Amino acid sequence: MATNATDQVIAKAHESPPPAPTHTRAAIGEFVRNYRTLIVVGLLLVLPLFIPVDEQYNANLWAAMAIMALSVVVVTGGSGQVTLGHAGLMAVGAYGAAIASTKLDLPQPLPLFVALGAATLVGTLLAFVCLRLNGIYLAVVTLAFGWAVPELVMRFEGLTDGYRGLFPGPIMIGDTEITSGLPGVYFGVIGVIIAFVLASNMLGNWSGLNVLAVKQSEILAGAFGVVPARQRIWAFVVSSFLAGLGGYIYTFSVGAVTPSSFTFDNSIAFLSAAVIGGVVSPIGALIGAAFVSVVPNLLASSPEVASIAYGVLLFAALGLRSAFRQFSFAGFRKKKSKKGTGL
Repeated sequence: MATNATDQVIAKAHESPPPAPTHTRAAIGEFVRNYRTLIVVGLLLVLPLFIPVDEQYNANLWAAMAIMALSVVVVTGGSGQVTLGHAGLMAVGAYGAAIASTKLDLPQPLPLFVALGAATLVGTLLAFVCLRLNGIYLAVVTLAFGWAVPELVMRFEGLTDGYRGLFPGPIMIGDTEITSGLPGVYFGVIGVIIAFVLASNMLGNWSGLNVLAVKQSEILAGAFGVVPARQRIWAFVVSSFLAGLGGYIYTFSVGAVTPSSFTFDNSIAFLSAAVIGGVVSPIGALIGAAFVSVVPNLLASSPEVASIAYGVLLFAALGLRSAFRQFSFAGFRKKKSKKGTGL
């Protein structure tokens, strides 16, 4: 009897211990990191089913805002180029699509190609102009570009209808209108998915690593064979492409394009959405876009306090994000120190 008890104790001692809860959390975290793009895409495809009918129009506005925030993430978060003229790039794409649809009477999806091509071409030219600029100088030039586009739109009244704007018709597939109601929400969500996948790949593959290397140090990036000018232009081209996509989605979701839709305030809103989300995070850009597009609508019933309340909430969101990052970094540093001491 004593021998059997001893053998059982020895056998239990040699058994592998049950996995610690931290192993499970680590496995879940690794799964989320590896498949986060698929997870986000899945959530984006499911969430429209739970949006109330009276909020579907706001969902379309969020889609356009999210695409523009992702555009800013690529150029500002990726390469460190602070731009204040993304509303101008969005206007180029929006008016390109509207003119192709109303003035040229082109069938779908040709207006989409016009919007993408026009915004990408203008963005590429702007990137070459700003190639040797950085910091405040780049911000000033892009700000001037953002101011110039609406003025040019009003100058060419015969093409853009000036202040009145353009009113393209809805996109139809058979007898079904896909730019309003639940199909309209999915119309915007598909655009967000395309922009999210492009931005995630841009910042996650070798091209994104090269762009991030240029952002950190051009000298060190050049020492490893990375051409800083090429990477900055590449980031601006991809960002302009996404801005054209955002302009197209906005044009056919709202059904109207006017110069007042692309002001300096819009550029600040796009930048704010990207900053709230962490500047370099495509997922954060989606969350920041929700904040920037939803909060003003909630405060619209009280215009006298809307601006103040929105500013307070914006600073609160930025403060919480900064506090969370510091808390996460402190926890990471504490964990590393424990590993170093063998605890």
